[in-house]
Amino acid sequence: MDNFYNSPALDQRLKSLKTDCVGTLCLSRTDVPQRVKDKKLKKGELVAQHSGPVSVLKWKDKKEVTMISIYRGGETRMKLTNCR
Repeated sequence: MDNFYNSPALDQRLKSLKTDCVGTLCLSRTDVPQRVKDKKLKKGELVAQHSGPVSVLKWKDKKEVTMISIYRGGETRMKLTNCR
């Protein structure tokens, strides 16, 4: 989903309707965790916060990328690899 439409509130609603989604997220949306918004990252770093089924993640390469995801299972596993 495009960051123009996506938000934590929308993703919570979609999950309640048994619909999953993943996409980019605009940091100016309401309900974005302050920890993710405010964290200054260096290249290759990431910060994430989970609330129920919703995960918000910010990662930096040349630019910062923020994404949001709803996952199906009760457990989240992230495997990060260096892609250089």
